[in-house]
Amino acid sequence: MHTELMMAFGWPEVLELLKGAWYLFLVLVGFSVIIFVHELGHFLMAKWVGIRVETFAIGFGPRLFGFKRGDTDYCIRALPLGGYVKMMGQEDFALDQERVEATKIDPNSFLAKTPGQRALVVSGGVVMNVIFAAIAFVVIFMHGWQAQAPIVGTVVAGSPAAEAGIKPGDQFVSINDDTLLKFGELQLAIALSNPNEPLNVVIDRRGERIETQVKPLWSKSSGLQQIGISGAGSLNVRESGMDIPGKENLKTGDRIVKVDSVTPEYFYDVEQAIYKAQGKPVELTVERTVDGEPKTVKVQKRAHLVLLAAPENFRVEAETGKKVMNDTLSVLGLMPRRIFLFTPERSGAASNEIDPNYAQAGDVIAQVGKIKNPTGQEIRDFLAEKRGQEIEIQVLREDAGKKTVKLYVPLREFYFEMLIGQLGFDDMNPVVADVVKDSVAESLKLPRGAILRTCNDQPIESWFNLVNCLDANAGKEIKIGFEFDGRMRTGTMTVPADTAWQSKMTYALDFFTDPVNTTIKGEYPHQAFMLGMRETWMFIKSAYVMIQRLTVDRTIGAKQLSGPLFIIHKGREVAEAGFYMLLYYLALISANLAVINFLPIPVVDGGLMIILLLEKIRGRPMSGKATAVWQGVGLTLIIALFLFVTWNDVSRMIQGG
Repeated sequence: MHTELMMAFGWPEVLELLKGAWYLFLVLVGFSVIIFVHELGHFLMAKWVGIRVETFAIGFGPRLFGFKRGDTDYCIRALPLGGYVKMMGQEDFALDQERVEATKIDPNSFLAKTPGQRALVVSGGVVMNVIFAAIAFVVIFMHGWQAQAPIVGTVVAGSPAAEAGIKPGDQFVSINDDTLLKFGELQLAIALSNPNEPLNVVIDRRGERIETQVKPLWSKSSGLQQIGISGAGSLNVRESGMDIPGKENLKTGDRIVKVDSVTPEYFYDVEQAIYKAQGKPVELTVERTVDGEPKTVKVQKRAHLVLLAAPENFRVEAETGKKVMNDTLSVLGLMPRRIFLFTPERSGAASNEIDPNYAQAGDVIAQVGKIKNPTGQEIRDFLAEKRGQEIEIQVLREDAGKKTVKLYVPLREFYFEMLIGQLGFDDMNPVVADVVKDSVAESLKLPRGAILRTCNDQPIESWFNLVNCLDANAGKEIKIGFEFDGRMRTGTMTVPADTAWQSKMTYALDFFTDPVNTTIKGEYPHQAFMLGMRETWMFIKSAYVMIQRLTVDRTIGAKQLSGPLFIIHKGREVAEAGFYMLLYYLALISANLAVINFLPIPVVDGGLMIILLLEKIRGRPMSGKATAVWQGVGLTLIIALFLFVTWNDVSRMIQGG
C-alpha cells in the first residue's frame, strides 16, 4: 500500500496530504468545541430552571460512546457536524398531542415551564456562543494580534477613493466616527455601508488630519461595495519570485532599503519604480541576515507583461461540464512564447536543489515534442498527456542558448495546474509563437517564430515596445517589420480605436512583500477585555447589517454566502497559520453562529423564541399541528439554504477561492 501511494503521488504530495489531514482534524475539533459550548448553554439553563435533560450529544447519527449520569446520556455521535440537547417534553414536530399533554403534567418537563423559563433555555446556547467569542478575543488580545494596518497601498484610477483625493500611504483613522484599528475593519465598513449615503472618512497623511467623503460603488465581479483601494505592502519580502541560478536573487526575509538610489516607504514605491522601467531591470538594495550577520545585497528585478483571460478564452467541456481555459492569450492576436517564472519541482528532489539538466526559472520554452515555439494551449495539451512522467523539452537559457532539459509533469490535478499557472510570457524577446485566427494581427501574415523588429519604423526590442507603439496608434494603421529565416519582411495591421484590448494586459511583479502590519494588544488585562468586547460587538453588529444588505439593500451578492464545506476548507488553511489564528477564526464563527441561530427562522433558536413570544401574547401555546407546520416550513428553508451555500462552496473551491 505504501509503495502504491508513493508511486501515485511522491513524497511531497504524501506529506502535503498528511499535513492537510492534521489541520482538518484541528478544525473539526475546534468546531466541536463551539458546538459543545452552544449546547452547554442550553444544558445549564435547563438544569437551572429544573428541566430534565435526557441527552447531551456532540454530533448526530449513531451513538459512538458516552456515559450516563443521573437522567442524562452524555455521548459522542458519528457525524461531527453539530450537536443537540434533548430535554423532556421538547418536541420539534409535536404531532402526538396526547404525548404533549402527558409531558406537561411532569414538573421537570420543558413544556411544564413558563414561557419565560423556556426562553431562558432557548437563548442559553446563543449567549454561550457570545461568551465564548468574547473570551477567545480577550485571550487573543492579551497575547497580541498581528493585523494589516488600515494604510492605503494602491488607489485605482477613476475609483471613488481617487475622486475623494485618497492617496497611497494614507492611513484611515475612522469611518462614520467608528475608529479603525485594522484594514479588515476598513473593508468590512465599506462592504456593509449604506448604499444611499457617502462615508465620512478621516485619514492621516503623514501627520496631517484630513476629512473627506467617499461613496462606495457596487462591484459586479466581487458582489460587494468597494472604493478602489488595496492595503499597503511593507518592504519585507514574503515571496521572492524568480530564482535564476548563477545570479543574485531576492530571498524571503530580505528587507528592501533602496530602489536604485531612492529610499522607499512602502511596497507601492517599489512597484511604481519598476513599472516605470517597462521591463528593464531595476536595482534593489536589500538587507539580509546571513549566518546571523547583517549583509547588504544588490539584486535586479523587472516588471513582467501579463495577458489576462477574457470570457472568449473559456469553454465548457461537453463530457464533464467543466469550465476550462482555451489559452489564446495574446496582444491583439500576437501570442508570445512562454517562460518558466519559477523552477518546477522535481519528484523526490529537495526544494532547494538546483540541477542544470532540469527546467529552471527563466527558461524560455522553445519546443515540446515536435512543436517549435509552442503556444500556452499547446504546452498544456502536450503536458496533459505526460502527467506523472519525467519528460524532455527544449528551452532557451540565458548564457547557455538552446538546451534539452528534463521536466517532471505532476500527476495530481492540483499540482499540474500549479505548474501551468507558473508559466509566464517571454516578454523580453519579441518572438511570435503563433497568431490567433481571425484576430487583428492576422493581416500581418506572420509565420510562427517570427521576430518582431520594428513598429512604424521604431525598433522593437521587447513586447513592452510593441505595446507602447500600439497604445500610441489607437485607431490607426501601423507597419510592422519582422524577421524570419534571416530575411526582413513587413506587414500592416489596424489598431482598434477602442481601448478594450488594453484591459486584457497589465504589468506585474513576480515577488511581493508582507503587508504593513500593526499589533493590537492590551498592555493590561482590562485593555485586552475592552478590545475583546469591541471585536465581539463588531462581528455581531456586522452580521446583522450584512443580512440587511443581502436581503433588503441587495448590495452584497448571494455568492458571498458560505456553508460548512467552505468554512472547513478555509479553516484548514487558518489552522496551518497557528493556534491564535485558529482561535480567532473559531471566535468569529461563534459570534456569527450566535446571530444566525437567533434569527426568527423556524427550527433554529430564534424561531422557537417567536413561538414562545406568541404563546406569551396569546396566553396559550400554539397547537401541535401549527407548530409542526411552522417547523416544517423552517426545515424546508434550511435545506434549501444549505443546498445553495453548498453549491456556492463547491463553485468557490473549484475556482480556487
